[in-house]
Amino acid sequence: GQAYGLELLLQRPLLRGFGGMLSYTLSRSTRSHDRIHTVSGYDRTHVLNASGSVELGAHWLASAQSVLYSGVPGSRALGEWRMFDRSRARPFFRLDLRLEKRFRISDERWWAVVAELMNATLSREVLRRPCDRRCENDYVGPIFLPSVGVTGQF
Repeated sequence: GQAYGLELLLQRPLLRGFGGMLSYTLSRSTRSHDRIHTVSGYDRTHVLNASGSVELGAHWLASAQSVLYSGVPGSRALGEWRMFDRSRARPFFRLDLRLEKRFRISDERWWAVVAELMNATLSREVLRRPCDRRCENDYVGPIFLPSVGVTGQF
């Protein structure tokens, strides 16, 4: 196998109540066996990540993070191997949310209560896309993980 790519990253630290990040990755993942040369079943040509945080006042912080990437390539049987040269599944999008309340102990020390929702959009992800007779997506999810926790810096 072989993988290569290029990533562009723009960041803004949390200043004056707002911070964020935007990244874009252009990549290719291929595999070869004997005379078969094809993209990998895990190839994601385009990946876009975006996140933002905003201070709400009174030590409350709200954040969101999203990911969008190309769908998996469709495949067909070629003997005992798979050739990934069929149409891709739809792109995958997910949004995660976070809310934090900080309690300051000193300038350097604090603790916080955090509530998070991973996959707040309840998105299902395509793991495989076999296209032998017709293309059918094999899904996982939606995987939805709410959590509440405590964190700190001491």
